[in-house]
Amino acid sequence: MTAAEARLKEGLAHHRAGRVDRARECYQALLRGDPNHADANHLMGVLALQDRRWKDAEALIATALAANAKVAPYHDHLGVAFRNQGRLADAEACHRRALAIDPKSAAALNNLATTLREAGRIDEARDCARRAMAAAPRDPVICANAGTLFLETGSFGPAADAFARAAEAKPDVADYHEKMGLARYRAGRVAGAEQAFRRTLELAPDHAQARRWLAETLLTLERPEDARAEARAQLEGHPDDEQAMVLEAVAAWRSGDVAGAGEVYRRVLDRAPANTAALTGLAVGEASRGDIAAARAGYRRVLDVDPGNVDAYGNLAMLGAGELTVADAERMAGLLRGGKLPDDQRAVLAFALAHFLAAAGERAAAFDWYRTGNLMRRAHLQAGGHRFDAALHESFLDARKQVFTPAFFAARQGFGSDSERPVFIVGLPRSGTTLVEQILAAHGQVHGAGELRDMAITALARLPALTGGEKTYPSCVQDLAPDAAGSLAEAYLARLAEVAAKAGKADARRVIDKMPFNYLHLGLIHLLFPNARIIHCRRDARDVGLSCFTTNFTDAHAWTTDLGEIAAYINGYERLMAHWRNVLPGGVMTEVRYEDLVADVEAESRRLVSFIGLRWRKACLDFHKAERVVTTASRAQVRQPIYARSVGRWKAYGDELAPLLDALG
Repeated sequence: MTAAEARLKEGLAHHRAGRVDRARECYQALLRGDPNHADANHLMGVLALQDRRWKDAEALIATALAANAKVAPYHDHLGVAFRNQGRLADAEACHRRALAIDPKSAAALNNLATTLREAGRIDEARDCARRAMAAAPRDPVICANAGTLFLETGSFGPAADAFARAAEAKPDVADYHEKMGLARYRAGRVAGAEQAFRRTLELAPDHAQARRWLAETLLTLERPEDARAEARAQLEGHPDDEQAMVLEAVAAWRSGDVAGAGEVYRRVLDRAPANTAALTGLAVGEASRGDIAAARAGYRRVLDVDPGNVDAYGNLAMLGAGELTVADAERMAGLLRGGKLPDDQRAVLAFALAHFLAAAGERAAAFDWYRTGNLMRRAHLQAGGHRFDAALHESFLDARKQVFTPAFFAARQGFGSDSERPVFIVGLPRSGTTLVEQILAAHGQVHGAGELRDMAITALARLPALTGGEKTYPSCVQDLAPDAAGSLAEAYLARLAEVAAKAGKADARRVIDKMPFNYLHLGLIHLLFPNARIIHCRRDARDVGLSCFTTNFTDAHAWTTDLGEIAAYINGYERLMAHWRNVLPGGVMTEVRYEDLVADVEAESRRLVSFIGLRWRKACLDFHKAERVVTTASRAQVRQPIYARSVGRWKAYGDELAPLLDALG
């Protein structure tokens, strides 16, 4: 080994160990002996790249290339220098020259991916990132860089897989686990996201962003109390963390502690009066309590602080017709033209514009924006792995029909609880479930708990675990032991008691679970609560379909973004409800048609109150005056006296609804 080779080797060792000053001394010594030394010039250029001295890097690496143009990393690193000066075409050419010399260079593929990403050529960038990982599947930096590119370009599943590779190669790097959790969360792999965030916190207990993401993940998993605990844990060490305060408030709200949520939001605003998340949270609370004027003022305050706040426009639109102005519509259109918003935010604006135009009588233009909003929402949902598979959904429905038969129930007499406290209101979204709950909740002996996820969690998570974990729901129900059924029923009753107590209705004789999608679980509900009453809300399927298509749901519900899929979903629902009518004993379930309810609210209300075993109270007719929190998309409508203007609404859009009308059974 020559003296020059030894000096180069020494410099590289210092460089790799992070001793850049010592490395620089070695390279400079080589250059004093030979100003055109290719490796020394190249490595001095790499140091310049690390110092963000792009012009110096360009000059040094160009000198290296003048001495030896056959080394792939020289071309590749010159491309990095060009990219950081905005010379993307020159950068791409350099990366491709490097790959012509070494087609399997993972570094060059990785850098080309980054350059193509900056040039807006997303598909090509993703392809290069995949090729880079294939060339270096165990290189954590290459895999993490690919994961970052996938994450930033909305390819969440591949991002999660890339960060998983990086974390496997270097399991003690907390940031790899944190990014893996974020990618899993956005890909809809929520349980896996929780695991990744918890591993992040094991490695780095003070990782603030990971704890915030963990709290958000727990909210998505319908575990608001756990989310609240994580937010509070973050605040113990970081009492000024406004994001954690907002998460605590959201968790309090979701767990039924409405007053507690308001207190936390106000605490945030005491510190930061312009915090738009806290302003929005308080305004949503006012809207849910029926104080439309206060909600309006809150959303307008958000727009005073941030005129581009997308959610404020969406929330104003939800307050009802006339809330958005022409100036609002112009600003929303401008935000959409800007093209920098993600699909879910663009969908919020599209739906808000549609509501504005519909209120102004511009129905054709409004429907165009509803269609556009659904396309945007659909793209966002698909990026997160949410798609409606009609055949798969039908198989889920068929499985319920096969399990829950008259013979099944006859063999399980005495299972569950004999409590009459739970009342279940089911139906399709936008079928009148919120209105029925509001009417009954105006009765002094009834508490409306809103849309609880507990029955779905019981069915899809707790039941399989209780029955050995080998079968999924619903087939696992066949292995449920009587004592286990009793335990599930008691746990659900305890949850109802907790929710009612938080609302100051601990003595309520009936507690309503108004989750519409519990129609999927009526067999399980009857097994656990054979004396519970079920109210099935029905409405003209054409009006339901239109209303679903024109609502920007906060939950996934991917089927609501396409008129044909809406029809397929409704048809499947009708078939399953026909099955429940056949297998559930008489007196357990009653049906109420939205059209009948609005035509004679007193007669139908009296019938429903009697059905749940209570004496009539006139307060049920003043449901719109009731002081209670309503969190669904119908919260504005149920604050008004009964009206019939939504009956037959589909007729105004007949031609546009052809895919729905043609496919409905």
